[in-house]
Amino acid sequence: MTLPPLYLRLIADSFDHCASVMSIVRPDGLLIDEWDTALSYFQTISSAIADDVDQRGPLEASELNDNIMDLLRYEELAELMHSDLVNILHNSATAVAEHCRFFLPLAPDDTQLACLQGLALGQNQAELAAQLGYSKRHLQRMLATLWDQFGVEGPAQGVAFAVTQGWVTIPAQNP
Repeated sequence: MTLPPLYLRLIADSFDHCASVMSIVRPDGLLIDEWDTALSYFQTISSAIADDVDQRGPLEASELNDNIMDLLRYEELAELMHSDLVNILHNSATAVAEHCRFFLPLAPDDTQLACLQGLALGQNQAELAAQLGYSKRHLQRMLATLWDQFGVEGPAQGVAFAVTQGWVTIPAQNP
């Protein structure tokens, strides 16, 4: 999987935000071990992704204009998670999710998925609106509703979230 550095940075920021909230809100004693496991995971992943993006240095304007995709070094990320710890993390995340009564947002419908995929492919909102037979304003309202549902602030975070959920893909660029 490849993602532009901007999306990687947003993913790292999302993990960091979760860790920050979890650091402030402490559960009762029955859940503290699971909470700390999930918190540690969020902190570690956020740091690993951010470090990976930072090691590449600043992007040149031409890279941004050409929408060149960078590859997150997943082998480095995988080293952070030993296979025997996967079940512990899964159980901890399940316990934390149940405690918070957290449910993932419903998957977008076909029209919303088409919008998200179009944005992921670099289409602008005017092109998407025309392609789908909507006014640009209607499309903007539909996307604003999605961003609220996802808990994100705009298209970049929305597309990054949709990619992490597996709802849309960003095709790899050929060198």
